[in-house]
Amino acid sequence: MKVNSFNFRNNSQNWYLEKNSFDNLNLLVGASGVGKTRILKALYLICNVAQGEVQVLEDVEWSIDFSHLGQIYRWELKALNPTEKTFSSEQNQSEIADEKLIKFAENNEPIEILHRTKTESTLNKSQIPKLKRTESAITLLAEEESIAPIADAFKRFIFNETLQN
Repeated sequence: MKVNSFNFRNNSQNWYLEKNSFDNLNLLVGASGVGKTRILKALYLICNVAQGEVQVLEDVEWSIDFSHLGQIYRWELKALNPTEKTFSSEQNQSEIADEKLIKFAENNEPIEILHRTKTESTLNKSQIPKLKRTESAITLLAEEESIAPIADAFKRFIFNETLQN
């Protein structure tokens, strides 16, 4: 998996990262406190959500463009603050309000794989039952033919922390 670009917004912390594009090799350089770690934490959060790790997303949204096995994808997600009233045992879990998975054709035309809102979900332009609102569609539908490569891409994401003395 190669991250091509992403933007991230955490409304509860009033922090956002405008769209950044990435090359094959990227270095995050800057003075202490300018946001290098926040960028890495945002990517880490995105990856964890894709892999089904339970996260409290607290009013965040993102869009990440990435390529995997020669195919370009986009994942957009918007989560709301945890709600007091939930009909499940998962009290105070964040609720995914909107999520899209897009694949780009060779001519760069976007093809919507999945779109879900609070009220409905579609997969390959066909309506499907509503999805669990506390987990990403990538996790819930990881074995669907059109989503499996996306789930696989996020499994290949590697974080390596090197400490300096």
